[in-house]
Amino acid sequence: MREATKAMMRKDRKLPGAMHGKHSMKNPNFMSPSWLLKAARSVSGDIDLDPASDDTAQKAVKAKRYFTKLDDGLSKNWVKPDVHTRIYLNAPGGLLRSKEQQASIPDEFRLTRSSAAVWWAKLCSEYALMDRIRSPVNGNQRLFSCEAFFIGFSIELLQNCQVFEREPFYYHPLDFPCCIPRDRISFVELDKRGKRTVAGEPGHGNVIVYMPPTSGSRIEKIKAFEQTFMKIGKVHVPTHWSIDQ
Repeated sequence: MREATKAMMRKDRKLPGAMHGKHSMKNPNFMSPSWLLKAARSVSGDIDLDPASDDTAQKAVKAKRYFTKLDDGLSKNWVKPDVHTRIYLNAPGGLLRSKEQQASIPDEFRLTRSSAAVWWAKLCSEYALMDRIRSPVNGNQRLFSCEAFFIGFSIELLQNCQVFEREPFYYHPLDFPCCIPRDRISFVELDKRGKRTVAGEPGHGNVIVYMPPTSGSRIEKIKAFEQTFMKIGKVHVPTHWSIDQ
């Protein structure tokens, strides 16, 4: 029985993507499908910032602000201290292997080579900043606010993001409401003619993380997330979100 099991495992290793947490797509900079953008907007409304994007992706995302590769979104300030910022981040995947890629990572995020984990850490640092800013008006009522959607590969993110566990800005993805889609997300890419086309399913599952507003009533937004994304997949809401903070 033991030898039969070992033989089965050896056979599985030869299958494309079997038992491996690798992407099946050669291009890590895939774009979000329209149905996913529509679902996100139904919860948060307009998108104020897409920090990892390009001109082509913005034809569908339509964010008020966005950063391209040349802008170097990791080095920018994402949130403003006087407005509510709604962020949509479809994190670039893959590993940051080259010296040029690693040099572009801010010092505080250099604990991993996973691109998605680095972008998650940056998002956490921006969210943590806004969560610490409080208004002297009306007691402890928060004045400034942001909320965010993060789209990533579940295995890559959960395996790599924990290296930031001791950092003051760190949050684990499962600290927030999230959705594991029933079907792997078929992302969008450009074909040789520059036309948007379905790129195919990745080699492993996805995770959609929702970071509720850091001010106002979070419960209403969380309920909207649940109602919208339960149609897409399995929704998990940590128990500490059951009390409006």
